[in-house]
Amino acid sequence: MAAQAAAAAAEAARKAQARNALLASPSQFIEASEAEFFDKGIINSYRELTRVSLINKAEFPVRNVHGTVEWLNDGGDTIATVAFSVPGSIAAGDTKTFSKAAGNLTTTTIQTGAKGYRIKVTKIELL
Repeated sequence: MAAQAAAAAAEAARKAQARNALLASPSQFIEASEAEFFDKGIINSYRELTRVSLINKAEFPVRNVHGTVEWLNDGGDTIATVAFSVPGSIAAGDTKTFSKAAGNLTTTTIQTGAKGYRIKVTKIELL
């Protein structure tokens, strides 16, 4: 009986630690892939994230994901940053695609000719 209680307490502590790690560093658990962008402009270049798939590698479902798109120059340095958010949820271990066309991706256009980018998840809520 005591062994079961100790095992349950250890599991609860492990889950609490995992939740705290997810909340503190969501980019380590939520990964972006299959990003698509809209490029517009003739004289000036404008870029906008229009679609992204997010992979939830955590053991907990998440929602209201916020992050940034860092636009990079040829040397890999950040030259501009734009925020994005997705209001939907992503189950643990699942991949979900969000897009401007579907109305479940919010972001803005930025004037830049940068072709390189890095997407980081900066904030999530646990379900």
